[in-house]
Amino acid sequence: MTSDDALRIQLADAMHQEAVRAGAASPKVRRADWQTAIVTAVGGDGTVNVGVIVARCLDSYPAPAVGDQIFLTNSGAGNWVAVGRTSSADLGIGQFATAWKESSTARASTTSATDDPDLTIPVVANARYVVEGWIVTTNANQVGDLRCTISGPAGSTGRWNLIMPSTTLGTDPVEVRVSTNSLGSTLSYGQPSTGQYGGQLGGMIATGGTPGGCAFAWAQHTSNATPTIVEPNSWLRLTRVA
Repeated sequence: MTSDDALRIQLADAMHQEAVRAGAASPKVRRADWQTAIVTAVGGDGTVNVGVIVARCLDSYPAPAVGDQIFLTNSGAGNWVAVGRTSSADLGIGQFATAWKESSTARASTTSATDDPDLTIPVVANARYVVEGWIVTTNANQVGDLRCTISGPAGSTGRWNLIMPSTTLGTDPVEVRVSTNSLGSTLSYGQPSTGQYGGQLGGMIATGGTPGGCAFAWAQHTSNATPTIVEPNSWLRLTRVA
């Protein structure tokens, strides 16, 4: 084989490879099709780039980001649509996770708030979540009461509140606490001598560079041998927004 023959073979191979690459992005070759791909750029007009492909995002794909693995589809006319992110082990933007309490947890003789064993949800680094929940509690003698907070991994910030009676409640409480608190800071609430109290939980958490868990953390307001109890059907929900 001469050197000219070798050059012709190399040129033919290079042209073939280029045709394959061009065909992979051309609807004239691919026709109507779908594929998964990685976003390489985000436009300011509701589009994303996947290499040389420019695709229009659906409403089901909010806040696209470079590095997203997405589901792409196109028509035979050459119109590309970014349907949305593919599923992963972590919550995508717009997705939510709920932790549901199936059995009660009782804590006595402690005022150090620790994460509830059931009301904990994993979070990733450098993300933002909306926090929602419903907390149901009991305490047989109204002495221990409840001290609680929303916790997050190191470097997290946020705000939270729980709408529940204050520690100065009477038999039929008319006063509730609605103040907003920093992530990790505790606040105390009163408990009934009979029956249950249910409180609406809300807030947000912005994680830093460390992943971990976001949880409802709690203990007694006043250390007492009669336990404060977080009851079944309490729940915690996180919705990722960024």
